[in-house]
Amino acid sequence: MKIINVAGLILPLLTIIAIFPANAQQEYFKYRCEGSKTFEVTVSPNKAKLKLDGTSTLTLLPLDAREGLKFAAQRVLLTMVNQDASIQINNSLVYTQCVAQ
Repeated sequence: MKIINVAGLILPLLTIIAIFPANAQQEYFKYRCEGSKTFEVTVSPNKAKLKLDGTSTLTLLPLDAREGLKFAAQRVLLTMVNQDASIQINNSLVYTQCVAQ
């Protein structure tokens, strides 16, 4: 009977398991808004990466929300409810009537 060194197999397996759930929890969305504006957002439980009109990228942190998801940073507020979203910048609605594509 051949003896297998299990310790050499466990560490790589644990590394894969530790990395996989973090990637599996990310979701990507692309939105088209009023006025032909667009944005993309990658959402994970602890942050959102927001890319406005294909150029600048912001990292937003989650906020408590009664409905949907909210993320904010640097006077930018992203609100996502079902397939709809909006973005406020400096307390003004800038991206409105946004629908996931």
